[in-house]
Amino acid sequence: MRDGNYEGGLMTKAYLVGMVKVTNMEGMAPYMAAVEDTVTEHGGKFLVRHMDEKLHSEDDPNPITVVIEFPDADAAMAWKHSDNYKLFCRHGLRIPKAR
Repeated sequence: MRDGNYEGGLMTKAYLVGMVKVTNMEGMAPYMAAVEDTVTEHGGKFLVRHMDEKLHSEDDPNPITVVIEFPDADAAMAWKHSDNYKLFCRHGLRIPKAR
C-alpha cells in the first residue's frame, strides 16, 4: 500500500512527541501562546495538544502530551534550530522535565 506519507518505502513525515510535566504553568503561558506560530512557520501542525488533568492519573509524571507533525525530518530540525524557537530558550522559557 502506498500513500502520501511514504516515498520509496520511507516515511516522509516527521513527528515530535512530547510528554511534559510543567511545574510553573504561569511561566509557560508566553511559550504556549506563541509556540504554534513557530511550528506552522516550518510546515508543522499540532495533532495532539492536551492538558486535561482528568485524562491522567494523579501520579502521572508527565500530564501534558503533545504530538506535532512536520512535512519531513528536515522541517522538524529547522523548527528546533530556528531563531524564533530558540528565542524561548534564551528567555528562560524551557519546558521543565520534558522528555
